[in-house]
Amino acid sequence: YLSRIESSIDRLSDMISEILYENKKNPISTSELFEYVLSNISPLPYAANVTYNNEAKDVFIDANKIRLSRAIINALENSYNALDNGNGSIHIHVYSDGDRVFIKIQDNGKGIREELLEKVRKRGFSQSESTGLGLSFIDDVIKTHHGQIQLSSEYGVGTTLKIILPKGNIINEQKDFSY
Repeated sequence: YLSRIESSIDRLSDMISEILYENKKNPISTSELFEYVLSNISPLPYAANVTYNNEAKDVFIDANKIRLSRAIINALENSYNALDNGNGSIHIHVYSDGDRVFIKIQDNGKGIREELLEKVRKRGFSQSESTGLGLSFIDDVIKTHHGQIQLSSEYGVGTTLKIILPKGNIINEQKDFSY
């Protein structure tokens, strides 16, 4: 039991550090990241609308797991809010190419009018009655991860948000504790 308690305390300490220190990043596989994201959305009404495909399960990124997860969840919530009365689909596709990881979130919701595509990135802008912080928060988090986002949409057809992040640097160190 002490081992379990110690492990839980370590995980909570890491989580609190990531919340308090937004620039704190640790290597995490895309598989572990999305296990965390999907477990967080599982009780939400749109969980049934989400499909997930990860072709880069063993690829690592350097991430603040809490903030990056929150950004991805915000993107999923934006997609859900664009669906017609919750009817429709949201697809997550994770893949890598070269030294980058791509997270594509695609919905078949109402889409965004072309003249509004740049405005939706601005803090405070909202097409619904929300705070308008969602996409600007996502953009800020992705920038602190040295990545970028690409947004494309066709009104009446749907929207695609692509998050592009650099792969992490995994250093396997052999530590010698013998004296």
